[in-house]
Amino acid sequence: MKPGYFTFGLIATLVAGNAVAVDLGYSTNSIAAHNIMAIQHTIVNRAIVLPAAQTGAKNVVRDERKEPRNPDEYGEMIYYGEYGDDTGILPLVGRNGGDASNAYIGADWQHIDEDVKFKSYPHMDTAMDLGMIEFGNNYETLYDRPLDLKFFGGYVGGRIKNDAVRIGQDGGFVGIFAHQSIDNFDINVVGNFGLMINNVRDLPTTDDFNNVWVSINADAAYNIAIAEYVVLRPNVRGGYMWIYSPNYELKNGENINNKNFGVFELTPAVDLVANIDDGWSIGARGAYVMNFVNGGETYVEYSKISKLKTDDYFEYGIRVEKNIDNLNFGINAGRHDGGRTGWFGGATVKYLF
Repeated sequence: MKPGYFTFGLIATLVAGNAVAVDLGYSTNSIAAHNIMAIQHTIVNRAIVLPAAQTGAKNVVRDERKEPRNPDEYGEMIYYGEYGDDTGILPLVGRNGGDASNAYIGADWQHIDEDVKFKSYPHMDTAMDLGMIEFGNNYETLYDRPLDLKFFGGYVGGRIKNDAVRIGQDGGFVGIFAHQSIDNFDINVVGNFGLMINNVRDLPTTDDFNNVWVSINADAAYNIAIAEYVVLRPNVRGGYMWIYSPNYELKNGENINNKNFGVFELTPAVDLVANIDDGWSIGARGAYVMNFVNGGETYVEYSKISKLKTDDYFEYGIRVEKNIDNLNFGINAGRHDGGRTGWFGGATVKYLF
């Protein structure tokens, strides 16, 4: 290769790389918003409490004259009451590896480490931690049916980076969750809002900025009893999230105008819940996550630049929980593949009053 061709090729490569870096610098709000979409999905996953396997097994009949129940099968009876006569207090929600029939407090921690694949742009490496506390009470009723109700809030923080851009994110959120069973159907509703503080690094032309989001999600499931304490739960989730996107001026004097995001998530899924002897519960999940995005356009001095887009992704994972007297412990692990690829996992603890 002639030196002139090599020099020209090197210059062209550097110019193209610099153009990508500048475009990503202009698109930092969109990068942050796409990460908030994934964070919101995780928040809803952690907020939803799966009902007891026995609660969902409506078509399984147990003849206790032939099959006497073991009082140690799922922990202390006084705290769990799937048979309707353990505590004498109605309504009784059921006993499994996660459901309490009275008030409880809990803490949840999750770590996410994955690669985000933006179309026509370099990938971004994302590492996030999510911490959540919750307070719930299952003694509420709605139309004479048990109603699980809880309040939750927490912190989320981490970073997004590649060779061109590095963004630190720190934020918080609060929300409410409600669940009701109607025959073999489960209806879950989650509402929450949050604030994300974005600290842009390694790109001196970009200012820091903050996002605010509000979200409402509904999840409907049908419980199919496979065995007495094993339930298959095909379900579908639909949710809408609004993300406020601020306008700001770059340090080089350019004005950036960002349009707010409107995001509709649709996630069909299948959960498997099984209760085992001695207070153990196991579960597995498979889902396909789709985000339909409106808005979010970015204008640099009134010139519109290309929007960032990602593909849908698969989600699958497992969980294990154990009851010890008033305490419930759980661990979970899972993976995403597709538009977001990587691993996640964490642990939970609950105390039943």
